[in-house]
Amino acid sequence: LGTTAVVFNWTDVLPLGSTYTLEISTSSSFSSVSQITDLTGGSLTVQNLTAGTTYYARLVSFCEAVEGSTSAVISFTTNS
Repeated sequence: LGTTAVVFNWTDVLPLGSTYTLEISTSSSFSSVSQITDLTGGSLTVQNLTAGTTYYARLVSFCEAVEGSTSAVISFTTNS
């Protein structure tokens, strides 16, 4: 199987110094999750995803290290 990449874009609405964590899973219940932490700004490219696989993703905000809101879950399927 090949691998592929996806680009996530979001609007940065938190105060300066806040961060985000992107959670990605192949399970809609996020029972097994990969996290990319300490994100700032509003764009991230995630590489080395498995081709032909459905993924689920959500963004969690952190302000002064305190967990805030969690975004709606999105799903996407990488190209085969």
